[in-house]
Amino acid sequence: MKLRLLHAIFFLSAGFGFSACSFAQTIEVLATDSGWYHEQGRHDANNENYISGQVSLTGDLHHHNFFVFDLASIDVPIMAAVFRVYTWDVRASDIYTLYDVSTPIPVLTASGSNEVAVYNDLGSGTVYGNTSILVDQDNQFIDIALNSDAISSITLANGDWAIGGDFASTIDWAFGSSTLDENTPRLILEAIPIPPTVWLFGSGLLGLVGIARRKRAA
Repeated sequence: MKLRLLHAIFFLSAGFGFSACSFAQTIEVLATDSGWYHEQGRHDANNENYISGQVSLTGDLHHHNFFVFDLASIDVPIMAAVFRVYTWDVRASDIYTLYDVSTPIPVLTASGSNEVAVYNDLGSGTVYGNTSILVDQDNQFIDIALNSDAISSITLANGDWAIGGDFASTIDWAFGSSTLDENTPRLILEAIPIPPTVWLFGSGLLGLVGIARRKRAA
């Protein structure tokens, strides 16, 4: 319902002459949590490090990472989205891919062992975006454009929202020594603020459509 309302209001805005260019604004949402799971399913809730790839420090096990964002305040149409993440220590060159997360947030962020299903979830499913990370890209931000599937998911989110990631290298890692204390990963959202009158008109219009459908069904 929320997605239908936002789409309707977006087209109403265009009809009333409110262009995307004249109303577009940038919203930054910082990650509230991050972490990793290795292939045997271990996660420590007290460790915000988001290393991914093959990690010799934990027994040469592959790691997937995750990031959590509070999107409760996002109530405007999102036209574009970027995930900006700091690379920290990069030891190999490979593809880093972002995925949807179906694991409930409280489960995802809790400490656990043998949570192999969560590890698998973070590195599979619907792809939200990807990029190449090179071994010489230490200590810098990289931007990953999120696709339409990610934007739809962000639009539908009413609270905490998570994204998973896999640095595909079987040799070494990216994001080593990472932390949320500085250079926090973030979503950069391009949104269109909707004037209150258009919100009211759009909500009313959808309400009338609902009433008409109920009458036809009767």
